Amino acid sequence: MPGRSGGISRLRWPLAVGLTGLAFVGLHAAGLLGTLPLPVLLGVLVGSGITSELAARRWYDKPGRFAIVVGVQMLAVTVVIYAIGWGPTLAIGYLFPLGEALRERGSPVWPVAYGASLAGLAGGETAIAFGLVHSYVPTPYVHGLAA
Repeated sequence: MPGRSGGISRLRWPLAVGLTGLAFVGLHAAGLLGTLPLPVLLGVLVGSGITSELAARRWYDKPGRFAIVVGVQMLAVTVVIYAIGWGPTLAIGYLFPLGEALRERGSPVWPVAYGASLAGLAGGETAIAFGLVHSYVPTPYVHGLAA
């Protein structure tokens, strides 16, 4: 989420993280999140949100640096989605930062978007393979979905 100045823009990321956190509490109560404890998942969410916002505030308006913001946001989305055990749904999560980036800057963000998505998928699938994160998709299928 862009870190542009202005009251509403500055409230967007805390509001999004807060609402997502509330959704995590409900999903956790329903048993639909990964095996990490809820406080750890909420910490991952907040940490990813802060990292994305800091990148946006630092590089959003800098010529040639906006792609870094997109990459950081996509990797932050990757960390959150794999932490909750929904790694194979990653393509849907990527639509949010990528859609915003394409709307604002167009095709120059594609190379970074591809790199960030490949790095995120490789890291997430490696984490599943080594049992570091849980996946709701059975092991024989999870890697094929990511590929």
